[in-house]
Amino acid sequence: MLEGSQIAINSEVGQAGNISVIASESLTIDSNDSILPSQIIQSIREDATGAESQINIATPQLSLVNGGQITTRNFNTGSGADIEINAAKIQLDRSGGVFAQVTPDATGNGGNITVKTAELSVTRTGQLSTTTFGAGNAGSLTIDAAESIELSGA
Repeated sequence: MLEGSQIAINSEVGQAGNISVIASESLTIDSNDSILPSQIIQSIREDATGAESQINIATPQLSLVNGGQITTRNFNTGSGADIEINAAKIQLDRSGGVFAQVTPDATGNGGNITVKTAELSVTRTGQLSTTTFGAGNAGSLTIDAAESIELSGA
């Protein structure tokens, strides 16, 4: 996925759906510093709920680079969607990241992020983050890295 491309669910009423991506060799999300990020995103708005909703990623190699994102955002009183990633190698580099957010006017809780990998590399402003800017709680962040975790700013 390159230069502003998106896979998205934008739920305004009812139960939000799931996004599942299964890539047999690799998945790269690279914004290439474009104005709009390349992303897989699920937004829970107004009267929708993300309870039991997920973004599921399964691939041997996942690269989120140059602002590429996997994101859930909760804008309302219901629960945010969860993100689950299963990949042997994960690279988050140059502002690439995985985010579960509660927006400023929301009162519902954010989604959880679960990462299962052998090798996790988070470099040069790459991020894994659950945050709240509203009244709801941020979700939990769970990382299961069987071999290594690399964190580097250089």
